[in-house]
Amino acid sequence: MASETTHTDEEQHLFQRLKDSSDDASLHFDIGLLLWNKDGGDANSKEKAAEHFILSAKYNPKNGESFKYLGHYYGGVSLDTQRALKCYQRAVAINPDDFESG
Repeated sequence: MASETTHTDEEQHLFQRLKDSSDDASLHFDIGLLLWNKDGGDANSKEKAAEHFILSAKYNPKNGESFKYLGHYYGGVSLDTQRALKCYQRAVAINPDDFESG
């Protein structure tokens, strides 16, 4: 129960910060990561997470982590393998040492 409260507090804090910095790529990535891991990673949370990963990639196209998680989303949730492949390729192009994407 304490973990849920902490998770909710962290989530509220991040969304509050987002009101002041809606174009902050790292903030969108952090929210995406929080949502990705929320509720055991159900499809609804992952879809919301993907929206933030897309914004993170838009505001910082050199963040390979955003593309990696988008690859996970497209490959495992929306089942769009072509889009997943493109995201993984972009992640590896940005960070060739990312063994999870490559």
